[in-house]
Amino acid sequence: MNMQKLTPNLMVENVSRAIGFYRDLLDFELIKSVPDEGELHWALLKNGAVEIMLQQKESFLLEL
Repeated sequence: MNMQKLTPNLMVENVSRAIGFYRDLLDFELIKSVPDEGELHWALLKNGAVEIMLQQKESFLLEL
């Protein structure tokens, strides 16, 4: 199996605060968030070829 890409989904306490960290300190760009406004539950960020997803802890545990 030859994998070309991996996008980890990181569980975080606060998606908005985590976005700030990755954007302000590591130059990631916010690509998409859910919902579009208000308290965020999920986000996709990108910096060059690197992508990460951030998901709020409470919504992450609901999927188990």
